Amino acid sequence: MTRPKSVALALLLGALLVGGLIGVTVDRLMLRDRIGDEMDQRGLRTRLAEDLSLTVTQRTAVDSILDVRNRRIDEVVAPVRPQMDSIMEVARDEIRALLTADQRTKFEQKVRASDERSRK
Repeated sequence: MTRPKSVALALLLGALLVGGLIGVTVDRLMLRDRIGDEMDQRGLRTRLAEDLSLTVTQRTAVDSILDVRNRRIDEVVAPVRPQMDSIMEVARDEIRALLTADQRTKFEQKVRASDERSRK
């Protein structure tokens, strides 16, 4: 293959990779926005209790189990949280670079709402 063809192919593959990564990131952000409220722990616990017609004793036990599960997940995720946050911020910066000023304003509102939900 000649040099210009190799460069063109490399650029094409790079653009495809970057486009795919941006697409996945936007999809994840939008998916998290759509299901964020639904996955709220109190909502999950209430729905589970109602859907299964749990007794008070069962509900208390399920709450305890879910609390332990959440603590364990937090312990596992804690060491990689800074890396995950960095990856997310880089993706957000790449998305911001693609947006118009108006779109960026809307995007920032979504980012703030998502961050607020994550803190809770």
